[in-house]
Amino acid sequence: MNKTRVILLTSLLAVMAVALFAHSAQNLTLFDVSPNPMYKETIISVGFSDVTNINLVVETLSGELVANIYSGSVLKNASFLWERCDNSGVEVPAGTYFVTIHYGGRYTSTKKTLILK
Repeated sequence: MNKTRVILLTSLLAVMAVALFAHSAQNLTLFDVSPNPMYKETIISVGFSDVTNINLVVETLSGELVANIYSGSVLKNASFLWERCDNSGVEVPAGTYFVTIHYGGRYTSTKKTLILK
């Protein structure tokens, strides 16, 4: 086999491996924060094409962790209540926050939420 064919075959195998991995990754089908803006609480809804391990957090604009909402496995669809409190149970002030979901070991999605007075 000549050198060009070996390079071509190796490249093709690499592309196929990446495509196979991407196909097997869990797909996020739902990510909603409602109501948004919120006053006292909000419901965070997530959905996946298959059972998925997630880490769901709330962060400030500067990326500081406010609250760990959930860490574990979800069976396709799940909803979580956030009652505007940090990890210590203290109510957070009005302002802009980010709800971030980490899943599949390497994917992240973020939604912005606004807390009114």
